[in-house]
Amino acid sequence: MALSKKKQAIPFHSLEVQQTLNVHLRQLEGPGLGKTVIESAHRDDYYILLFQQEGVSRLMVDFREVILTGPCIYYILPGQVHHYKSIQEVSGWLLGTDPLSIDPAYRQVFEEALSEPQPAMPSLQIQQQLHHCFKAMRHLLQHPATIFNDTVLSHLISVCAGIFAGIFLAAKERLQISKDRPAIVTHQFRHLVSSNYGQEKSPAAYATLLNLSLPYLNECVKGTTGKPVSYWIRQAVMLEAKRLLAYSTFSIKEIAYKLGYDDHTYFSRLFIKEMNITPARFRKSYHG
Repeated sequence: MALSKKKQAIPFHSLEVQQTLNVHLRQLEGPGLGKTVIESAHRDDYYILLFQQEGVSRLMVDFREVILTGPCIYYILPGQVHHYKSIQEVSGWLLGTDPLSIDPAYRQVFEEALSEPQPAMPSLQIQQQLHHCFKAMRHLLQHPATIFNDTVLSHLISVCAGIFAGIFLAAKERLQISKDRPAIVTHQFRHLVSSNYGQEKSPAAYATLLNLSLPYLNECVKGTTGKPVSYWIRQAVMLEAKRLLAYSTFSIKEIAYKLGYDDHTYFSRLFIKEMNITPARFRKSYHG
């Protein structure tokens, strides 16, 4: 009897422990960079902070192409499926760090964006600050100096994360999000959905979790994003469905179950309604 093939989930990367901190730092440079950076789609259990100093990079992040041109910064959240498509004459730095190493205020900036972040171009002064910060981290990782090495390193990680968060927060402040009650409610709702879409798909349940009436929650979310509460719940489910169809070998029935649907035929109908394609055809478009 032939052995059944083991199901493959989306590749998942974790940080290797260095001393007492979970951190990965890499300087991006050199002619052989493309061979080592470009890899298959995967997700990580840590944040990635990218500081590109020159060159052009093309990445795929959750089915969206992101182009980094010249000096810029970008971040990737834990759980997002991503990979490099190409790089051209790139130099810069990549920092992978445990979520617990990042101040909660900075994490909130990264995690509660209303839309996918766009690469940001820091000023020349901030570019220099980041470069010195990354160089100092590399030196500490390569040449531990004192018993306070990990403490100093954690502060440097926090400095870098704070600079990144400050730049990305500036766009929100220009929209006065911090003073906009509907936008704050929308942030909170989107954050809840990202953590609970597999178990909870009822708009009323999210209103209850936020101690709000459903009409008010809908008013806030639709006024801020142009789409109702139910739309964002479905979008969260569909994004994870696309991830699993494209990058895992789980059957459609298994994927439906993982997403909280006991009836896989209902899941298939919902996928067709939202994506205008069957789950099987979507998978085939990625695997040929």
